[in-house]
Amino acid sequence: MMIRIPSVVLAIGLVTGVLTGCSSAPPARQAPVLDFAHSAPILLNVRVAEIDSRYQPEIAPPNIERSVTPTPQEALIKWAQQRLRSDGTENVARFTIVEAPVTAENLSRTGGLTGALTTEPAQRWTVTLEAQLEFLDENGTRLDGFTAKVARTRDLKEGMTSEERSLFWSEMIAAAIGEFDAQIISGLRQYAAPWML
Repeated sequence: MMIRIPSVVLAIGLVTGVLTGCSSAPPARQAPVLDFAHSAPILLNVRVAEIDSRYQPEIAPPNIERSVTPTPQEALIKWAQQRLRSDGTENVARFTIVEAPVTAENLSRTGGLTGALTTEPAQRWTVTLEAQLEFLDENGTRLDGFTAKVARTRDLKEGMTSEERSLFWSEMIAAAIGEFDAQIISGLRQYAAPWML
């Protein structure tokens, strides 16, 4: 037996479905977790692996390290703690943070009606990660080493909420530290292969 649905009921059902579809917000993007424990450790043929920092964060603009979590310096320290492992009987590996700033440059806006009707980038953020991985003998004499440096830039749109800014930074620092990780692996293979296990 065929059941006929009145066209009015069908139309109401379609409109309701369309409205329901429009009202459901897209799922929120999840912030990447800055955690390297899942990655295989970088085993180094040394007695001990040390972490040091020569970078002193600036307080004044354009530097904004104090407004982001984690700071680039904190991200590099966590990376080194979770990724570098000593598995030898002599000599020292020293990971030294050289530069770890994040800066924000205010961008000019389009004026007039066009500017009022469009959402434009408000700031240009740049994060720089630079560190040395050196291999020293027990007397502190340098035996080997290299420097890895990554710089990434991304535009921040105007009118972003604090949650959106937090996600913006989480994605930016995760991408930068991922590129830094790849550079360290490449540098070890190219310049310090004998120190890898």
